[in-house]
Amino acid sequence: MKKSRLIGFLLLDALNVLVTIYLWDFLSVAILPRYYIGMSMCCSALFLIDPKNKKQRIITYLILTAACLFGAYYATIERRPLGFISAFSSAVVLVKTIVCVPKYAKENLVTKIASDLLCGIIAVLLVISCRELVAPADASIYNGNTVLWDEDSERVFNEIAGTTDEEQKVMAAYHWVIENLEYDEDYYPTYQYFDVRKTLRTKIGICFDYANLFTAICRSQNIPCYTVYGHEIVNHSSRHCWNRVYFNGAWWNVDVTFDASMPKQSYGFHLIEDYTSPDEEYIIDKIY
Repeated sequence: MKKSRLIGFLLLDALNVLVTIYLWDFLSVAILPRYYIGMSMCCSALFLIDPKNKKQRIITYLILTAACLFGAYYATIERRPLGFISAFSSAVVLVKTIVCVPKYAKENLVTKIASDLLCGIIAVLLVISCRELVAPADASIYNGNTVLWDEDSERVFNEIAGTTDEEQKVMAAYHWVIENLEYDEDYYPTYQYFDVRKTLRTKIGICFDYANLFTAICRSQNIPCYTVYGHEIVNHSSRHCWNRVYFNGAWWNVDVTFDASMPKQSYGFHLIEDYTSPDEEYIIDKIY
Protein backbone atom coordinates (compact mmCIF):
# COMPACT_ATOMS: atom_id res chain seq x y z
CA MET A 1 0.00 0.00 0.00
CA LYS A 2 2.83 2.41 0.87
CA LYS A 3 4.54 1.64 -2.44
CA SER A 4 1.37 2.33 -4.45
CA ARG A 5 0.86 5.63 -2.57
CA LEU A 6 4.42 6.67 -3.39
CA ILE A 7 4.02 5.77 -7.08
CA GLY A 8 0.74 7.70 -7.25
CA PHE A 9 2.32 10.72 -5.60
CA LEU A 10 5.33 10.66 -7.96
CA LEU A 11 3.13 10.39 -11.06
CA LEU A 12 0.88 13.28 -10.01
CA ASP A 13 3.86 15.37 -8.96
CA ALA A 14 5.62 14.69 -12.27
CA LEU A 15 2.52 16.00 -14.05
CA ASN A 16 2.57 19.13 -11.90
CA VAL A 17 6.28 19.70 -12.58
CA LEU A 18 5.76 19.38 -16.35
CA VAL A 19 2.86 21.86 -16.26
CA THR A 20 4.92 24.27 -14.13
CA ILE A 21 7.82 24.12 -16.59
CA TYR A 22 5.45 24.71 -19.53
CA LEU A 23 3.78 27.67 -17.81
CA TRP A 24 6.93 29.11 -16.23
CA ASP A 25 6.92 32.29 -18.35
CA PHE A 26 3.26 32.87 -17.46
CA LEU A 27 3.69 32.47 -13.70
CA SER A 28 5.86 35.58 -13.32
CA VAL A 29 3.16 37.88 -14.75
CA ALA A 30 -0.06 36.02 -13.85
CA ILE A 31 -1.03 35.22 -10.25
CA LEU A 32 -4.05 32.92 -10.63
CA PRO A 33 -2.23 30.00 -12.36
CA ARG A 34 0.19 29.86 -9.41
CA TYR A 35 -2.69 29.13 -7.04
CA TYR A 36 -4.03 26.31 -9.21
CA ILE A 37 -0.61 24.69 -9.51
CA GLY A 38 -0.18 25.06 -5.75
CA MET A 39 -3.54 23.35 -5.14
CA SER A 40 -2.64 20.53 -7.52
CA MET A 41 0.71 19.97 -5.76
CA CYS A 42 -0.94 19.87 -2.33
CA CYS A 43 -3.49 17.35 -3.64
CA SER A 44 -0.61 15.24 -4.93
CA ALA A 45 0.98 15.29 -1.47
CA LEU A 46 -2.32 14.14 0.05
CA PHE A 47 -1.99 10.97 -2.03
CA LEU A 48 0.70 9.87 0.43
CA ILE A 49 -1.64 10.18 3.40
CA ASP A 50 -4.48 7.95 4.58
CA PRO A 51 -6.52 9.97 7.10
CA LYS A 52 -7.41 7.66 9.97
CA ASN A 53 -10.33 9.13 11.88
CA LYS A 54 -13.76 9.99 10.49
CA LYS A 55 -13.45 13.75 11.06
CA GLN A 56 -10.20 13.95 9.12
CA ARG A 57 -11.65 11.97 6.24
CA ILE A 58 -14.77 14.15 5.99
CA ILE A 59 -12.65 17.33 5.94
CA THR A 60 -10.43 15.80 3.26
CA TYR A 61 -13.49 14.79 1.18
CA LEU A 62 -14.93 18.29 1.35
CA ILE A 63 -11.65 20.06 0.51
CA LEU A 64 -10.87 17.75 -2.41
CA THR A 65 -14.41 18.03 -3.77
CA ALA A 66 -14.22 21.83 -3.64
CA ALA A 67 -10.82 21.80 -5.38
CA CYS A 68 -12.15 19.48 -8.08
CA LEU A 69 -15.25 21.60 -8.73
CA PHE A 70 -13.31 24.86 -8.75
CA GLY A 71 -10.75 23.41 -11.15
CA ALA A 72 -13.55 22.27 -13.44
CA TYR A 73 -15.07 25.76 -13.29
CA TYR A 74 -11.75 27.37 -14.24
CA ALA A 75 -11.37 24.96 -17.15
CA THR A 76 -14.90 25.13 -18.56
CA ILE A 77 -16.20 28.61 -17.73
CA GLU A 78 -12.94 30.58 -17.84
CA ARG A 79 -11.56 28.29 -20.60
CA ARG A 80 -8.16 27.63 -19.03
CA PRO A 81 -6.88 24.03 -19.44
CA LEU A 82 -4.87 24.38 -16.22
CA GLY A 83 -8.15 23.87 -14.36
CA PHE A 84 -8.31 20.32 -15.69
CA ILE A 85 -4.96 19.57 -14.01
CA SER A 86 -6.05 20.65 -10.53
CA ALA A 87 -9.45 18.99 -11.04
CA PHE A 88 -7.74 15.75 -12.11
CA SER A 89 -5.28 15.74 -9.18
CA SER A 90 -7.99 16.39 -6.60
CA ALA A 91 -10.37 13.85 -8.19
CA VAL A 92 -7.71 11.11 -8.20
CA VAL A 93 -6.86 11.71 -4.55
CA LEU A 94 -10.56 11.92 -3.64
CA VAL A 95 -11.29 8.54 -5.25
CA LYS A 96 -8.23 7.01 -3.59
CA THR A 97 -9.26 8.41 -0.17
CA ILE A 98 -12.81 7.07 -0.55
CA VAL A 99 -11.77 3.62 -1.82
CA CYS A 100 -8.76 3.00 0.42
CA VAL A 101 -10.41 3.22 3.83
CA PRO A 102 -7.95 2.24 6.61
CA LYS A 103 -8.78 -1.02 8.34
CA TYR A 104 -8.00 0.49 11.71
CA ALA A 105 -8.30 3.95 13.15
CA LYS A 106 -5.09 4.24 15.14
CA GLU A 107 -4.25 7.89 15.67
CA ASN A 108 -1.01 9.08 14.08
CA LEU A 109 0.04 12.59 15.09
CA VAL A 110 2.36 13.17 12.11
CA THR A 111 -0.30 12.00 9.64
CA LYS A 112 -2.94 14.18 11.30
CA ILE A 113 -0.73 17.29 11.26
CA ALA A 114 0.31 16.71 7.63
CA SER A 115 -3.28 16.09 6.52
CA ASP A 116 -4.62 19.15 8.36
CA LEU A 117 -1.79 21.33 7.05
CA LEU A 118 -2.29 20.31 3.41
CA CYS A 119 -6.08 20.67 3.63
CA GLY A 120 -5.60 24.07 5.25
CA ILE A 121 -3.28 25.23 2.46
CA ILE A 122 -5.71 24.01 -0.22
CA ALA A 123 -8.59 25.78 1.55
CA VAL A 124 -6.63 29.05 1.69
CA LEU A 125 -5.66 28.75 -1.99
CA LEU A 126 -9.30 28.06 -2.87
CA VAL A 127 -10.49 31.19 -1.08
CA ILE A 128 -7.79 33.37 -2.65
CA SER A 129 -8.40 31.88 -6.11
CA CYS A 130 -12.15 32.42 -5.78
CA ARG A 131 -11.58 36.06 -4.88
CA GLU A 132 -9.16 36.55 -7.78
CA LEU A 133 -11.43 34.78 -10.24
CA VAL A 134 -14.81 36.18 -9.24
CA ALA A 135 -13.83 39.67 -8.14
CA PRO A 136 -10.25 40.63 -9.09
CA ALA A 137 -8.99 44.07 -8.13
CA ASP A 138 -9.46 45.27 -11.73
CA ALA A 139 -10.97 42.70 -14.08
CA SER A 140 -10.53 44.97 -17.10
CA ILE A 141 -6.72 44.69 -16.96
CA TYR A 142 -6.46 41.27 -15.29
CA ASN A 143 -4.06 38.61 -16.54
CA GLY A 144 -4.90 35.04 -15.58
CA ASN A 145 -8.38 33.90 -16.58
CA THR A 146 -9.62 33.49 -20.17
CA VAL A 147 -7.15 36.18 -21.22
CA LEU A 148 -3.67 34.99 -20.28
CA TRP A 149 -0.27 36.08 -21.56
CA ASP A 150 3.36 35.41 -20.64
CA GLU A 151 6.59 37.45 -20.38
CA ASP A 152 7.69 36.90 -23.99
CA SER A 153 4.27 37.87 -25.32
CA GLU A 154 4.28 40.99 -23.17
CA ARG A 155 7.56 42.06 -24.77
CA VAL A 156 5.94 41.61 -28.20
CA PHE A 157 2.93 43.62 -27.04
CA ASN A 158 5.22 46.44 -25.87
CA GLU A 159 6.79 46.55 -29.33
CA ILE A 160 3.35 46.60 -30.97
CA ALA A 161 2.09 49.43 -28.73
CA GLY A 162 5.32 51.39 -29.16
CA THR A 163 4.11 54.66 -27.64
CA THR A 164 3.01 56.28 -24.39
CA ASP A 165 -0.24 57.69 -25.77
CA GLU A 166 -3.28 55.63 -24.75
CA GLU A 167 -5.32 56.10 -27.92
CA GLN A 168 -2.32 55.39 -30.15
CA LYS A 169 -1.67 52.17 -28.22
CA VAL A 170 -5.24 51.02 -28.83
CA MET A 171 -5.01 51.90 -32.52
CA ALA A 172 -1.66 50.13 -32.82
CA ALA A 173 -3.14 46.97 -31.26
CA TYR A 174 -6.21 47.23 -33.50
CA HIS A 175 -4.22 47.60 -36.73
CA TRP A 176 -1.69 44.92 -35.79
CA VAL A 177 -4.38 42.32 -35.14
CA ILE A 178 -6.43 43.01 -38.29
CA GLU A 179 -3.32 43.25 -40.50
CA ASN A 180 -1.38 40.25 -39.16
CA LEU A 181 -3.93 37.56 -38.27
CA GLU A 182 -5.60 35.26 -40.78
CA TYR A 183 -9.02 33.74 -40.10
CA ASP A 184 -8.99 29.94 -39.87
CA GLU A 185 -12.04 28.79 -41.84
CA ASP A 186 -11.41 25.12 -41.06
CA TYR A 187 -11.09 25.42 -37.28
CA TYR A 188 -14.04 24.00 -35.32
CA PRO A 189 -12.76 23.43 -31.78
CA THR A 190 -14.52 21.13 -29.34
CA TYR A 191 -12.81 22.89 -26.46
CA GLN A 192 -11.89 26.50 -27.09
CA TYR A 193 -9.24 28.40 -25.15
CA PHE A 194 -6.88 31.28 -25.89
CA ASP A 195 -3.25 30.24 -26.50
CA VAL A 196 -1.35 33.52 -26.89
CA ARG A 197 1.92 31.87 -27.90
CA LYS A 198 0.24 29.79 -30.59
CA THR A 199 -1.71 32.77 -31.96
CA LEU A 200 1.40 34.95 -32.14
CA ARG A 201 3.42 32.14 -33.72
CA THR A 202 0.92 30.95 -36.33
CA LYS A 203 -0.95 34.24 -36.79
CA ILE A 204 -4.06 32.15 -37.42
CA GLY A 205 -7.26 32.02 -35.40
CA ILE A 206 -10.98 32.61 -35.17
CA CYS A 207 -12.94 35.45 -33.55
CA PHE A 208 -12.17 34.11 -30.06
CA ASP A 209 -8.43 34.37 -30.76
CA TYR A 210 -8.68 37.77 -32.49
CA ALA A 211 -10.66 39.30 -29.64
CA ASN A 212 -8.55 37.79 -26.85
CA LEU A 213 -5.28 38.84 -28.48
CA PHE A 214 -6.57 42.41 -28.77
CA THR A 215 -7.65 42.25 -25.11
CA ALA A 216 -4.26 40.89 -24.02
CA ILE A 217 -2.35 43.63 -25.87
CA CYS A 218 -4.51 46.36 -24.34
CA ARG A 219 -4.43 44.95 -20.83
CA SER A 220 -0.66 44.50 -20.95
CA GLN A 221 -0.51 48.28 -21.51
CA ASN A 222 -2.90 48.89 -18.54
CA ILE A 223 -5.71 49.85 -20.90
CA PRO A 224 -9.08 48.45 -19.69
CA CYS A 225 -10.45 45.96 -22.20
CA TYR A 226 -12.87 43.02 -22.29
CA THR A 227 -13.60 40.15 -24.63
CA VAL A 228 -17.36 39.86 -25.20
CA TYR A 229 -18.98 36.57 -26.22
CA GLY A 230 -22.54 36.32 -27.49
CA HIS A 231 -25.03 34.91 -29.97
CA GLU A 232 -27.08 36.62 -32.67
CA ILE A 233 -30.53 37.89 -31.71
CA VAL A 234 -32.00 36.52 -34.96
CA ASN A 235 -29.93 33.34 -35.29
CA HIS A 236 -29.08 31.87 -31.86
CA SER A 237 -26.75 29.27 -33.36
CA SER A 238 -24.46 32.02 -34.69
CA ARG A 239 -21.91 32.97 -32.01
CA HIS A 240 -19.22 35.62 -32.02
CA CYS A 241 -16.54 37.38 -29.96
CA TRP A 242 -15.66 41.07 -30.05
CA ASN A 243 -14.19 43.70 -27.72
CA ARG A 244 -14.98 46.62 -25.50
CA VAL A 245 -12.08 48.92 -24.73
CA TYR A 246 -11.72 52.05 -22.60
CA PHE A 247 -9.73 55.08 -23.76
CA ASN A 248 -10.20 58.85 -24.00
CA GLY A 249 -12.54 58.65 -21.01
CA ALA A 250 -15.12 56.40 -22.69
CA TRP A 251 -15.97 52.78 -23.56
CA TRP A 252 -15.89 51.69 -27.19
CA ASN A 253 -17.28 48.70 -29.07
CA VAL A 254 -14.81 47.25 -31.58
CA ASP A 255 -14.89 44.09 -33.73
CA VAL A 256 -11.37 43.29 -34.93
CA THR A 257 -12.47 40.03 -36.60
CA PHE A 258 -15.11 41.74 -38.73
CA ASP A 259 -12.78 44.60 -39.67
CA ALA A 260 -10.04 42.14 -40.64
CA SER A 261 -12.35 40.14 -42.90
CA MET A 262 -14.44 43.05 -44.25
CA PRO A 263 -12.03 46.00 -44.58
CA LYS A 264 -14.32 47.89 -47.00
CA GLN A 265 -17.20 47.71 -44.49
CA SER A 266 -15.11 48.43 -41.40
CA TYR A 267 -17.09 48.58 -38.16
CA GLY A 268 -14.44 50.71 -36.44
CA PHE A 269 -14.98 52.05 -32.93
CA HIS A 270 -18.50 52.73 -31.68
CA LEU A 271 -19.07 54.75 -28.50
CA ILE A 272 -21.09 52.91 -25.82
CA GLU A 273 -22.28 53.89 -22.35
CA ASP A 274 -20.53 51.09 -20.46
CA TYR A 275 -18.76 47.79 -21.11
CA THR A 276 -21.96 45.97 -20.03
CA SER A 277 -24.20 47.89 -22.46
CA PRO A 278 -26.54 45.70 -24.59
CA ASP A 279 -25.53 45.08 -28.19
CA GLU A 280 -27.76 45.84 -31.18
CA GLU A 281 -27.10 42.54 -33.00
CA TYR A 282 -26.02 40.08 -30.30
CA ILE A 283 -27.24 38.86 -26.95
CA ILE A 284 -24.25 38.91 -24.62
CA ASP A 285 -23.58 35.55 -22.95
CA LYS A 286 -20.27 36.25 -21.23
CA ILE A 287 -17.83 39.10 -20.73
CA TYR A 288 -14.24 38.01 -20.11
